[in-house]
Amino acid sequence: QMLGGIINMLLGFIYSRNRQTLFEDMRVTNYVNKAKILMQENVGQNIPCEKIAERVNMGYSRFRRIFKDYTGFAPAQYMQELKINKSKELLTNTIISCKEIAYEVGFDSPSYFNIVFKKRTLMTPLEYRLFTQGHSI
Repeated sequence: QMLGGIINMLLGFIYSRNRQTLFEDMRVTNYVNKAKILMQENVGQNIPCEKIAERVNMGYSRFRRIFKDYTGFAPAQYMQELKINKSKELLTNTIISCKEIAYEVGFDSPSYFNIVFKKRTLMTPLEYRLFTQGHSI
């Protein structure tokens, strides 16, 4: 009878711990999702990642670690990926100049935009535009 009580107590403890972990994972997932939305909504604004952490009520170190665990990217890398994706969309679907796109997505200079874009896509923004619009490079 005593052994049954101990086993019952252990099972209760494990169940409780599992529920607590699940709840914590849900909270963390909500923080990360909220941060991702804030980043997407402000892709061209150059909001520092520390401000994003602050807006989701987390310290930056913890936010950075959790964000990377959940997304595979550090917050700044994720932000840069959003900028590249937005610029790809603009290059494909508009006639806005590459220079204007660089500033619209939040790069400090068109030359830095060209460097980052080519590093990520292996094409310059102009080559990407021509390629996606069916022109030969």
